[in-house]
Amino acid sequence: MRILAGLVLFSVSALPAATVTYLTAGLGVDALPISNARVSGDEFQQVYSYSLFSSTSTIYALAFSSSAHTGGTDSTTLSGSASITLSTTATLSPGSPGSWSLSNEGADKVVVYSGAFTTAVRHNSTFDIAFEFSTPFVYDPSAGNLLVDFSWLSTPTTDGTLGLSASYGSALVGSNSRTAQYGNFGAANTGVATQFTITPEPQSWFLAVTMLMGLSCLARRRKHLDIAAVEARGLIESPLF
Repeated sequence: MRILAGLVLFSVSALPAATVTYLTAGLGVDALPISNARVSGDEFQQVYSYSLFSSTSTIYALAFSSSAHTGGTDSTTLSGSASITLSTTATLSPGSPGSWSLSNEGADKVVVYSGAFTTAVRHNSTFDIAFEFSTPFVYDPSAGNLLVDFSWLSTPTTDGTLGLSASYGSALVGSNSRTAQYGNFGAANTGVATQFTITPEPQSWFLAVTMLMGLSCLARRRKHLDIAAVEARGLIESPLF
C-alpha cells in the first residue's frame, strides 16, 4: 500500500500543465490588443466563455498568435511594458462586446502580469507572444465568464508590421476597447486567438492527497489488527504446561 500510495502521489504531483485554446488562428489580422499601431495607454478587453473550462483551474500563462497576414514588412521582435488583469465577469456576455467600462471587471480581479517583455515574432499563426504570470489566477467557470484586460504601460517597439491572428464567427466571445476601434473589434462574435496554460484544479490535488492519507491509515490499522489476531491465535493454540 505504501508503494502504491507513493506511485499515485508521484503521478499527481507530476501532472503536466494543460493548454486551452480559445479561437483558432484565422486568416485575418487585427490591431488590438497588440500591433505596431499601439501606444501607451491603449487598453483592450475580451471575454472568454466559461464553457471552455471543465472545472476550476489555475491559469498561469496566456499567449496570443501573431498573424501571418500583416500586409507589410513583418516585424521580427516586439518589446514594451504591459499590464494584464484577469477576473470573472457577469457584465459581458458571449457574442456581445458591450460598452467599455472598467466595471466589467469582477470583484475577484487579479493583476497577473505587469512589466516589461521582449519576444520574437514568428508570423506563422503559432502562439508566439506569451506572458507567464507572476500571480496566477484561479478561475471558477461556474461563477461566470473569464475577462482579460490588456493595457499598454508604454508604447511598444517593433521593427515592422505586427498584428494578431483574428477569429470570426465564434458565438463565445465579445471584445471591446477603450480606444478607437480597429479591424473587427467592437463587433460581436469576433476576437483574437488565445491560448491559456492551466494546472489541474487545486481542490482535486487536495482531495487526492487526502484520500491517499486515509487509505494509508486504513492499511496501517488493518495490518495492526492482523498482527493482533495472529498473536491471539498463537496464545490460544499453544499448550500450557
